[in-house]
Amino acid sequence: MAEVKQLKENKRWLLGLGEHVAVIVPTYGVIVHGIPTSSINMKDQKATIQQMLADNHTVILRAEISHIGWLTKEATHKRASSLVVEFTDLEMANAIIYAGMAWEGWIYQCQLYDRACRVKQCFRCYHYGYIGTQCNASQTCGYCAELHESKHCKQKAAEGFAPRCAVCKEPTQHGALPAQQGEGKCEK
Repeated sequence: MAEVKQLKENKRWLLGLGEHVAVIVPTYGVIVHGIPTSSINMKDQKATIQQMLADNHTVILRAEISHIGWLTKEATHKRASSLVVEFTDLEMANAIIYAGMAWEGWIYQCQLYDRACRVKQCFRCYHYGYIGTQCNASQTCGYCAELHESKHCKQKAAEGFAPRCAVCKEPTQHGALPAQQGEGKCEK
C-alpha cells in the first residue's frame, strides 16, 4: 500500500511511458440530498470544495474532493436538489455517508453514488440503453404508443383511455408512463 501511495504522489515515472500518459485515479461518489441550490457556487468549485471540507472537518479529517456537481441538469431550476460529491478516498466517502454532510449549519442525508447504475432511456422511442440524440427511430407517444409526440396525444384526454407501453405496446400499470412505473424497464 505504501508503494501505491508513493507512485500516486511522485509521477515522474509516467514520463518513461510516454508524453500523453496520465494516471486515472478512481473516485467514490456520494449523493447529498436536499442541498439548497442557491448555496452552491458551481463556477468556483475550488472555494465550494474548501468550504465543504471545512464544514465537515470533524468527520472527514484528511478528505480530498475531486469534483462536485448536480445530480440532474434541472437542479438549478429547483430550490433544493441532490449534489454529487466525488471523493478520492473510499474511507472518507463512507464516513460522510454514515455521518451525513454538513453544509451551512445543516446536516444532509447522503448515499452511495454509482455511475454504473444509471439507466438511460430514449424519450423519442422509449427504448433503454441510449438517449434521444442517438436514436434514429420514429417519434413514439409515451401515452398511446403510436407514432406522434406525447405532447400532441389526443387519446390521453379521452374517457376510458388505457395508456400503452411505448416499448412493448401492452397496457401499462396504473395508467403511468413507462418511465414513471417504478417497476423497472419493460422486458421486451
